[in-house]
Amino acid sequence: MDIFSNLLFYNYMGCRKSQILRGLDRDFPIHLVFHSTYEQVDRVFEETFKHGRSGWVYPWKIDVSEAGFGIQEQSTSYANFNLAKQDIIDRLKQSKEVLLWTRNEYVPHMIELQSDPNGIHSLTVCAYLADSDSFRILDYPFEREYESSVVEQAFNHVPDEKKM
Repeated sequence: MDIFSNLLFYNYMGCRKSQILRGLDRDFPIHLVFHSTYEQVDRVFEETFKHGRSGWVYPWKIDVSEAGFGIQEQSTSYANFNLAKQDIIDRLKQSKEVLLWTRNEYVPHMIELQSDPNGIHSLTVCAYLADSDSFRILDYPFEREYESSVVEQAFNHVPDEKKM
């Protein structure tokens, strides 16, 4: 079962949280975590109708930093993409994915979606293609290859606290 390509999951789970869970799913059948879990009807009513929190802002009570998941976040801050690039490439060579915060107005598929240009969004970097100096990006349902300069612009235009 690929829970991460499920339209319901995509529409109701924030980008970074779903990317972390998708990454875990590579080594552990993450759908087991969701076995027999659901939101209480009164809570769904309260959040969606009274507070207008539907879609990606719905406050799911699934905490991907929970100790039970065994997740150990490794964050490194960089002043700009040029300082981060080699570390990103090195992690990708170790078969690790890298999550980057980006500014929507510099990400082609976010422009296609007519997302808020000033919005900040998380992308999963899956591979580096040295021949074309580009990165393979996964952002369900999109899997794209972007030149390094595109990723650089998107990364460099986020607030400093997100440059990790």
